Amino acid sequence: MRYARECANKWLLKEIEIITKDGAKLIIALGNDVKKWVEKQKIEEKFKINIVQLPHPSGRSRKWNNKNNKEIIYEIKNLLNNITELV
Repeated sequence: MRYARECANKWLLKEIEIITKDGAKLIIALGNDVKKWVEKQKIEEKFKINIVQLPHPSGRSRKWNNKNNKEIIYEIKNLLNNITELV
């Protein structure tokens, strides 16, 4: 986690600055670490950009690998259905 945070603080913030200047309107953030970083940095407020949070798609993710979990499918379908409203 420490290295991910260092990388985000050094590079990701700069990349977000670049893409928002180029007109990006939406970021899809994957995982809790990204969610925490985005909230701490107040990215949505600073850059006036929509951020959609989804679970990280790793093999260890319980949300993705639980066959009985319909929530993740609902979240993705909802995102796809509403994406035009976000951009």
